[in-house]
Amino acid sequence: MNYPHIKTLTIRFVEIDGTAYIPARDFGQSLGLTADEDGDYRSALTEAGIPYTDLAIFDQDEPLGPHALLTEADFNQARSVNRG
Repeated sequence: MNYPHIKTLTIRFVEIDGTAYIPARDFGQSLGLTADEDGDYRSALTEAGIPYTDLAIFDQDEPLGPHALLTEADFNQARSVNRG
């Protein structure tokens, strides 16, 4: 039996002071954004006028580096931007 190959997308949420944020690194490529040298999408978000929070995040005390973090509203705005 053959099963179709299904691409998956994992989205992490970061909670800061009760507000959920989505790291742009988790979805930028699927939206057609161009990544910066460090793999994040801060320049593309800035160019598109999409607000974000720039913070270093950690996963179980392991530094993951700086990330552009978006609220749900900012994420929806990023989805609506036609990036070619």
